[in-house]
Amino acid sequence: MTRFSRQKGLVDFSSSTILIVGVGGVGSWASLQLVEMGVKKLVLFDWDLVEECNLSRQFFVEKSIGKPKALELKKTLEKINKNVEIDARVEKFTGSEDLKVDFILDGSDNRAARLSIDYFSNKNKTPWIFCGVNGFEFMLSTFIPLKTKPFKEWKSTEKNGCPTVTASTVMAASSVQVSELASLMKGKPSFAGKLFYADLKSMTFKKIKI
Repeated sequence: MTRFSRQKGLVDFSSSTILIVGVGGVGSWASLQLVEMGVKKLVLFDWDLVEECNLSRQFFVEKSIGKPKALELKKTLEKINKNVEIDARVEKFTGSEDLKVDFILDGSDNRAARLSIDYFSNKNKTPWIFCGVNGFEFMLSTFIPLKTKPFKEWKSTEKNGCPTVTASTVMAASSVQVSELASLMKGKPSFAGKLFYADLKSMTFKKIKI
């Protein structure tokens, strides 16, 4: 039995390059899953440093405190799968970067970053999956250039400041995000033109047309 035989016929990321903008709660766990599943290449963007308060919900260890998230995550991921190419950048994503990627995952926590993702997506015709978390709740939506309404046309309901959130929420959100990515790669996204909403406290799940 080979390393990836148990996922044969379910997912195949072996030829894909995935850009992840923000490698905190959602982004770090999504990165872990993709590396475990045998993704070809990850491009990670995050300008922030690991803080003690991150350890309760993000894929970092105590020795990483004070160090760049992107570089620390790269070191850990390479220990899990040495065959994955990882391009880690300690900088803000602006959307003007010259990158060739197949898909984008949103691991950010603010509208400005998502507008940069949306700009890059539409400029390069690259699909991306939005993910927002707060408390026990999370939302996802898939944006496909020329096929779905762009993110910039969404009415913002985001509040200033960092939301409170649990480890279980970001892990669940990242798992749904990676599963949606697998569906998107097969041309059958579940959240294109729709908003998926989950409340893990009440165990309420909705898919709303937008």
